[in-house]
Amino acid sequence: MSRPARAALVVTACWNQPATTRIREGTPMPMSSQSPPDRDGISRMRAVIRRTGLSKNSLSRLIKIGAFPSPVRLSRHCIGFRDSEVDHWIATRPRAKEIPK
Repeated sequence: MSRPARAALVVTACWNQPATTRIREGTPMPMSSQSPPDRDGISRMRAVIRRTGLSKNSLSRLIKIGAFPSPVRLSRHCIGFRDSEVDHWIATRPRAKEIPK
């Protein structure tokens, strides 16, 4: 007597594509990309570097002097930054003045 087949749930995500859910070999269904409003997301160092336009050394220097939000340890060799803190830091940066012609 054979066992009934179990449905396998596979979630895939990549930095340049939206997360998708696939049940067995069915067609992918997009997952909701919005997180609940009471939860704060965490971005890894590379994503923060892309968002801010700063180099890794500049970002590390700002963290050291307290001018950028402190990272959150995710694992032994991995850190991340709270999205809300990075968003606030970006929003508080002064705008560049227009260059006179």
